[in-house]
Amino acid sequence: MNSELKAFIFGMIGVSTVLAALLVLVYRGETGPIVAALASRSPLLLTGSPDFSRFDGGFAANILISLWAMLLAGIAGIALGIALIAQSALVRTPAVLVMNVLRNSPWLVVLYAMLYLLPF
Repeated sequence: MNSELKAFIFGMIGVSTVLAALLVLVYRGETGPIVAALASRSPLLLTGSPDFSRFDGGFAANILISLWAMLLAGIAGIALGIALIAQSALVRTPAVLVMNVLRNSPWLVVLYAMLYLLPF
């Protein structure tokens, strides 16, 4: 077994064990009812519905938004890459400008620009 696999397994078991120990230490005698309450509410947290009947909120919405964002970013990246190797200067120049602006911008600045400046 290589060291990366060992670190992964140890991390998965270690993190789960530490979280379970913290749960027991914090709630002591009420750990059982707390775990039962979390288990009964997990469908609501994961899908937005109490019985897994629809997927319009919670963790499922986060996953769907992430998949759409990755798809759109992939398409935009492919389009930008194709524009960067275009023979026409009319296509290539704006692509080079966009690429250089995004390459030299800190991620936090880009995040704030997308969240606050883009809607205006």
